[in-house]
Amino acid sequence: MSKKIIEEAWDEFKKSIPVNAHPRQFTDMRNAFYAGSMCMFSAMTSGLSEGEEAQESDFQRLDALEEELRAWIVDLKMLEYVDQKMEEYLRDKGPKQ
Repeated sequence: MSKKIIEEAWDEFKKSIPVNAHPRQFTDMRNAFYAGSMCMFSAMTSGLSEGEEAQESDFQRLDALEEELRAWIVDLKMLEYVDQKMEEYLRDKGPKQ
């Protein structure tokens, strides 16, 4: 059997976990990753129209999910920007050697 879709995504994501992370943090992050996957699967499949043919409401639901995720990406990039600027500020304002 080939590797599972979510497992492949987890294998890629876990590379971002610091190697010195506590094993419990690793476990918690894996649980959160899979819980998020379960939530997304549920959001995508619940409320779909009956039958084999996709309906306009099905596409609207997927569009709404995409829009929400894209907004999260913008927020994430903003947080990364703020963190970077804070690090620069602290580095510049820190003790002079």
